[in-house]
Amino acid sequence: MKFYYKRTKRIIKNFIWNNFVTQLHFLHIGKTGGTVIKNTLKNQTYLKRYHLIFHSHDTRISDIKEGQKILFFMRDPISRFVSGFNFRYRKGQPLVYHEWSEVERSAFEHFRTPNQLGKALNPKDRKRYELAVFAMRNITHVSSSYNYWFESLEYLENRIDDILFVGFQESLNDDFHLLKQELNIKKVSYLESAVFLKQMMQMHLSLERVWSLTQLQLCC
Repeated sequence: MKFYYKRTKRIIKNFIWNNFVTQLHFLHIGKTGGTVIKNTLKNQTYLKRYHLIFHSHDTRISDIKEGQKILFFMRDPISRFVSGFNFRYRKGQPLVYHEWSEVERSAFEHFRTPNQLGKALNPKDRKRYELAVFAMRNITHVSSSYNYWFESLEYLENRIDDILFVGFQESLNDDFHLLKQELNIKKVSYLESAVFLKQMMQMHLSLERVWSLTQLQLCC
């Protein structure tokens, strides 16, 4: 009987939140700090005014029903390119481990740094240029641009009323506090990265190593 009571209560709760509370979608643009935000707010999905829904990198604005609210974080495109390249070159380590695809392996055989790849995007050296274009199109995170999530400037402007909040990776902590105020979240006092930093310190790692690892996490 207790099981059925809990199940019924959950069904009713989901029905109410899905039909009578505004849906707020977190659009996860790669390499903009989204993983940190999602990990920090993962237990804060049922809010006073919104039902917060997290999405993977695959979800675009056009996948979200018009009239529902959207929030996302952005990042300087060059910084995002560098972060995406380095993240895949490390195979996602130390936070996760994702082996290179065959096309990524081929790309990294020719380009060991984002600077090498960027400089090769000069058509004067045609062979090198074609290799660079191949790498740009096949390295995860590097191959995706804002156009993937927004489709076009015109479409983004048409959805402007649906966009509740836009934050920036360069001011992640400050913008996270603004987001908390907007969503009236009081139970979370800091980003998950602060917990991560404390854990690393307890492991007696050097300050330099702690800072390096924390910066890697903020880039995820």
